[in-house]
Amino acid sequence: MALYLLFFAACFFFPDWRQLKIPLIWPVLALIGSAFISGLSADFSWEAVTPLREFWRFFLPFVVWKSFDGIKSDRLLKIFLFMLVLVSIYGIVQYFEGVDWFRGEGHKKITPYAPDGLITGVFHAKGNFSHHLTYAHYLLLAFPLFLSLGCRPLYSWPLRLGMIAGSFCMLGGLFLSLGRSAWLGALAALAVLALQLPKKWLIALGIFIVIVGTAAVPFLNIGSSFNTYQQSIETPLKARFDSMLTSRHHRDRFFLWESAGLAIRDHFWLGIGLNNDEQIMPAYRKIVGEQYHHHTFLNKASAGVHNIYLQTWLNFGLIGLLCYFWFWGTVLKWNFFWIRAAKKQFPFEKALLWGMQAGFAGFMVGGVFENSLRDGETQTLLFALIGWSLHLGKHIEKSPANSSLKNKDSLVPA
Repeated sequence: MALYLLFFAACFFFPDWRQLKIPLIWPVLALIGSAFISGLSADFSWEAVTPLREFWRFFLPFVVWKSFDGIKSDRLLKIFLFMLVLVSIYGIVQYFEGVDWFRGEGHKKITPYAPDGLITGVFHAKGNFSHHLTYAHYLLLAFPLFLSLGCRPLYSWPLRLGMIAGSFCMLGGLFLSLGRSAWLGALAALAVLALQLPKKWLIALGIFIVIVGTAAVPFLNIGSSFNTYQQSIETPLKARFDSMLTSRHHRDRFFLWESAGLAIRDHFWLGIGLNNDEQIMPAYRKIVGEQYHHHTFLNKASAGVHNIYLQTWLNFGLIGLLCYFWFWGTVLKWNFFWIRAAKKQFPFEKALLWGMQAGFAGFMVGGVFENSLRDGETQTLLFALIGWSLHLGKHIEKSPANSSLKNKDSLVPA
């Protein structure tokens, strides 16, 4: 509530905020408005709209934007890198050892990976996060920043190598989180970062990946980890990789999406409201379960449908989904705009914006298979990075070389 009040007060009292004409504010307000309407349409009561408290982080970009005026970005990045490396190492250790040192007895989150209920002695990486996918998608947003900075001649070689090593440490933690959606998101992020390469290098890299990938297929032995769900697995990592490429391991997710489709059909425009899945979705899950030989879903209805786009449509209706796409389209468009405007005069800002753009793209790809935007930790980092990108854009625009940007078509006015 305090952040809501701070935002609206700042818009009223501070000239810089009153003149903030970037389009982002409108999809944010529209998305919150669609959630409000969906809640009232589902249950016309105060309890129906109280979940809107969860949207306070959507206003973080407008607070972070001004906060960065007094922050030394270099120092912040070094501290952030150090913390992320520690978190990544902790996740890697947890995968192999199954430890949870920072929670008391009765509150530890060391979940064995064994879909058939077998004890394997290997655990999901969670660190201090509430879920292994929260942990994975947090690293997904962070690692492209340092990989982008480390690959440019902006710092001394020791620091650049440290950034690159830290990025690969984060990738290691992400990989051992066993979050397949984060794996796909990381590939998308790396693909975006690769777009900075000269065309001939990019073509050569693409050919190399195709050749190596084709040659590796016979050695991957896809599908060997499982014959049935009851059989013992070779290793969780091998089984998780196999499951990406064998459709029968995605049945539960496909059935979740089908149940979401049935609910969307009945609540097409306004959705079922936020946090109503547990009350409304069991009926639709029952229909799908009976259709497919009494399938039993692996997760409770409150866990969602494991697709942020279907989940948004389900909760807020088609109007909310369009607002969600409006929000992301705005963010990606202005990031692309400032990357082009930075040119060679702002190498640091350009490298950071490329890293952010890669992280955002990877996060959107991962969202096809997860609801990670609903996790508080990833939301906080995501909206802080969006606010930082806005700060970088304002800094680029202040350059005399970009004076031509200060017109009615500028994303951020003079």
